[in-house]
Amino acid sequence: MGWGHGAWGHSVDSSEPAISLATANAELNGLTATTTFVRAEVSDYMKAAVAAGTQFDIVVLDPPKLAPDRNTLARARVKWPRRRQELPATAQVRVAAA
Repeated sequence: MGWGHGAWGHSVDSSEPAISLATANAELNGLTATTTFVRAEVSDYMKAAVAAGTQFDIVVLDPPKLAPDRNTLARARVKWPRRRQELPATAQVRVAAA
């Protein structure tokens, strides 16, 4: 199976260690020319991107901190719809069942 042919990849994470690791991985794989990494809260980042008129072909959300265990599932069910509303109006969102 080959690599995809996306023109640009842009990753946002609130964790500095995650950004550092992803950056190092991109360097090892020769992807630094087409990939950027930003340390930010994704909610704030998306609001600013929408306000600036930034457009994305695909937005992939991976919200593991919303429900790290069963005790936080009720909270995640409230937060997830809010996160979806923060996406650009043109974004199509598909939620895959885990």
